[in-house]
Amino acid sequence: MSIIYRIGIVMALLLASLVSNAQSKSYRIYNEFDQQDGFSWFSVSKSMLDVVDLTLDDENKKVTGDLKEIRIMFYNPEKAQLHKNFYRMMNYKLSRMRYKKAGT
Repeated sequence: MSIIYRIGIVMALLLASLVSNAQSKSYRIYNEFDQQDGFSWFSVSKSMLDVVDLTLDDENKKVTGDLKEIRIMFYNPEKAQLHKNFYRMMNYKLSRMRYKKAGT
């Protein structure tokens, strides 16, 4: 194997790991629960959002950053087989993400 071929393989592996780590923090939660009973979710992509003219009247209600996707997950405790501290666990997971609050 030539050295250039080896460097190419290493670069491809590094790029693949960077792309997977760059995935949104919230996707980890979706990936953890999306196949379990009692969870439903839907997603709205950027192309669907571009169709809607988003106008906000109040100066304090601004959309900041690039909005690429909205994902919403629903939890039905009657159908899910999770431990009783689910809400506490979710609060802990969300608090560790340290999202910046809009307007601060």
